[in-house]
Amino acid sequence: MLSAPAFARTTLNTSMMFVPLNDSEECNVVNVGAKPVTLTISITTGDGVVLMSASTTVAPGTGEFLQDDIKSLVYCSFLLSNGSAKDVRGSLGVVDSSGTSLAALPAN
Repeated sequence: MLSAPAFARTTLNTSMMFVPLNDSEECNVVNVGAKPVTLTISITTGDGVVLMSASTTVAPGTGEFLQDDIKSLVYCSFLLSNGSAKDVRGSLGVVDSSGTSLAALPAN
């Protein structure tokens, strides 16, 4: 009996960053490839609690983000359901209350 091939899903993660009072964290992703990419974006605390998660399809040349304002040590994960890690760029950003970017870490 033949079975369908198993495809490994790819996960990109950022390092952890502390988000201070009055600031927010953002998980940002951009599709730099030629085809749509389906993925799940997650914001996770340093002790492994998923604060927020959303699945989305990102068209070529566009981006998506997930934002939360929990003050904690956090990191971002990008679980690709299709597509390749070379087709996406992800990051964890910290922004202040006026929307100014304060820091960013790339996903690897």
